[in-house]
Amino acid sequence: MSWSALAAATEPEPIPVTLDEAAEKATSAASWVEENWSTWLNTGLRILLILVVAIVLRWAVRRALTKLIDRMNRSAQAVEGQPSAVCSSTPSGGGSAPRRSVRCSVP
Repeated sequence: MSWSALAAATEPEPIPVTLDEAAEKATSAASWVEENWSTWLNTGLRILLILVVAIVLRWAVRRALTKLIDRMNRSAQAVEGQPSAVCSSTPSGGGSAPRRSVRCSVP
């Protein structure tokens, strides 16, 4: 797009003087919206579908990884002959943000 076309596109159009000019402008704008609304709807629905698929995939991958890590931890403990660790969390430290310390013990 050239600078003159860009400048012409950004310049406000003169206000219609007569009722016929105003009606013609309104009809032109309405026909432009009528021609393009389906494209806008199609684009919006595609974006929505992509977001939904991305959120579902993120949830599924996180859940699968969590289950895999838990299963690997259980199998490693079973190979070592250790029962599941018992963990407890207690608040520790001072300051504005309370921190929790986690202690695990194997019975």
